[in-house]
Amino acid sequence: MPFVRWLFLLVFLFQLGTASIPAATLQVRQDGCGHATTINQALEMIDYNDGVPDLIYIGPGTYDEQLALKGNAGVDSAPFPPVQELTPENLEMAYQSHPDPLTLCGIDPQSPPLLLVRDATPEEYGFFPSDLDFFFTGQIIHCGNGVTLDNIEIRHASSWYAINAQASDIVYRDCLFSNGLHQFDAYDWFFSAYENPEITSLLNPEVAADNEYFFENCLIDGESRVDGSLYGTDFGYFHGYRDHPGLIGKDPVGGFTYEGCIVKNWDGTFQWFRGREELTRGLAFNQVQDCFFSNVRSGFRWDGNQGPGVFNRNVVHSSEESWIRIRERSGGRPSEIYIANNVFSGNRDPIGGIRIELGEEDGATISERKVWIVNNTFYDFSNYAIH
Repeated sequence: MPFVRWLFLLVFLFQLGTASIPAATLQVRQDGCGHATTINQALEMIDYNDGVPDLIYIGPGTYDEQLALKGNAGVDSAPFPPVQELTPENLEMAYQSHPDPLTLCGIDPQSPPLLLVRDATPEEYGFFPSDLDFFFTGQIIHCGNGVTLDNIEIRHASSWYAINAQASDIVYRDCLFSNGLHQFDAYDWFFSAYENPEITSLLNPEVAADNEYFFENCLIDGESRVDGSLYGTDFGYFHGYRDHPGLIGKDPVGGFTYEGCIVKNWDGTFQWFRGREELTRGLAFNQVQDCFFSNVRSGFRWDGNQGPGVFNRNVVHSSEESWIRIRERSGGRPSEIYIANNVFSGNRDPIGGIRIELGEEDGATISERKVWIVNNTFYDFSNYAIH
């Protein structure tokens, strides 16, 4: 029996030593039954650097507030500065003082919280301390790494970006992205990733804001909730990093992943990836897998020199322009793209469903321009499936 007792003790100690650290949990409820009634109140209660993951459960309701995720001071972190106070030092401190993972999760799967900015007064932010004229306003700002949003509706209801970001390890899981705009409203892209190379791991590993975003099992619907019109510009956009001598000879970082998503009713380009001539001014890797697209004017554009792109096991139905467009930019050769195991139908672009524009000025040989199109099904297209 002593041996058995010692065995149980050893098993207990092993489990104790390997148990995951419980998250510091807060609840936001508009009825006052939680720790806070607004999301920003909860974000200010968090200790972002105590080594404990942070979890905020959000009750049903409409939350009309601008969120700068990982930008709140919390217990003792450095807040992300508004654009008029932006310096290299306080920008770096804001990223470094928020190391703990943060998750925002809707409590009720049948009634996810709705995040928008309609009446709230927004703050202006920027990611370029050397260029304070280059600033933006957004409903959700990703200004820190390691944030997950789960079971939440994000509605674009303002003239600014719905989401603006330069961060790594950002996850949207089981979220709904919706349109709260009128047909003739002026507005920016839904999601814009910023392009300051000086805060990526290539030039500043302590910040490592590498533009790394994941969309898992999300519904993205461009039909307006106010007048039935369709969203008329890009969902996601990356312009390519600004030129910097420190990028030469390095490998690119970051990228977008869409997996298991449904995208419908979009009257613009869904996602536009832009590189330049240097490889490191683009993203390292972009992947679209197991997704369904319906009534989307133009699906994806890969421009210029950047890391590989994968478009695999998707169904694409009904588009006015190219399903996929691949082209050079600024003398940069087109990306290496793998398009495999997809079904494409209902394309009305007379130039081509998959449109590949390979110019001569990029300086690449034919063997260096690699676009692999394998095991796909094409039907119901205008003139050319591939051009």
